[in-house]
Amino acid sequence: MNHSLPDVGALHERDLPPYQVVLAETDWRSLQTAFGSGEDLPGVLARLLEPDAKVQVSALSELGELVGHQNTLYEATAPVAMYVAGILTHPAAMTLRPYRDVPIRATLLNWLAYTAYDASDEIVGRTEQ
Repeated sequence: MNHSLPDVGALHERDLPPYQVVLAETDWRSLQTAFGSGEDLPGVLARLLEPDAKVQVSALSELGELVGHQNTLYEATAPVAMYVAGILTHPAAMTLRPYRDVPIRATLLNWLAYTAYDASDEIVGRTEQ
C-alpha cells in the first residue's frame, strides 16, 4: 500500500535555481529587510554553509531578524527562502546543531515552514486587518 501524498503542483529541487545562482544574481541591496537594505544578506547566507554549527545557528537567527522580524515578510524574504531551500541537500546542512543533536537541516526546514505559514493568505489577511 502506498501512503505517499499526490505530487500535484509540488515544487521539486530541479524547479529551484541553484543556491549559488540565487546568491550571485539577486540584487540584495535593492531588497528591503526589517532593518533597511539586504546588502548584508549574502554574507549571512554564506555563513549557513560554514562547518561550525554555532556559526550556522547564529546566521539563521540573524536571518530571522532581517527577513522575518515579528512574523513580517519583506522583499528579501522570498529569495532568502529560495536560497535556504536550495542548501537543504548541501553537506553543511547535516552539521549537528549544538545541544540538540539534530542536523541544522531540521532548523532550516522549520524556518521555511514558519515563513510559508506567515506567507499564507489567511495570515497575511489577518495581518492586513
